[in-house]
Amino acid sequence: MEALKEIKYNPLFRGIDETNLKTILNSFSLKNYQKDEVLYKEGERIDVIFIVLSGEIKITTSNLDGSERIINIVKKNELVAEAFAISPHAVSIFNFTALSDTTVLMIPTEDFMLLNNRKIMTNMLYILANDNVQSTQQLESVAKTTIKERIYEVLKYFYYKQQKETVQLPYNKTQLSKYLSVNRSSLTREIRKMEEEGYFTNKKNEYTLNLKYFQNV
Repeated sequence: MEALKEIKYNPLFRGIDETNLKTILNSFSLKNYQKDEVLYKEGERIDVIFIVLSGEIKITTSNLDGSERIINIVKKNELVAEAFAISPHAVSIFNFTALSDTTVLMIPTEDFMLLNNRKIMTNMLYILANDNVQSTQQLESVAKTTIKERIYEVLKYFYYKQQKETVQLPYNKTQLSKYLSVNRSSLTREIRKMEEEGYFTNKKNEYTLNLKYFQNV
């Protein structure tokens, strides 16, 4: 099974041997989405957990003025909508849209609950906890008054997460501006200014940090 090659190292199935994983996958199915196709809209009921096998999915909400705010970009081998799917009130408060042609493995919530596998349930708990940490980080970032502070908060978070001097953000500049709820041009100007001030050097999505600003702060 081609899907097995893609997901056997997925965090949800960490620690599950290949024989058991093959059996588990028999009850799941694949689905393809075209670029810009919507998986779920705000207000729709979600009863499926997705694992991205190829492509990317953006999770967004709308600001009062109608502009889009990015909550997350979900990439290959990551889960989508897991918190909504296993909630007893499984109604989406976000929009889920394919950023490119995307293939997902679909896990119906009912089938997932019937797995009754302690290791998988423990893995899911870790995934949900990580999602909660990232959501808290975003709230912390957008709560800051200035664009500089918002950029600093998101870079500090990914530095702690990746433990590398050069951090790779999962967002391009346009996506980052929507993630931080700021104007794209203003974001770009502030990034250039912070480079000049010595906070980091930037190339596309990579930021090589001056650690005197980011360590033990």
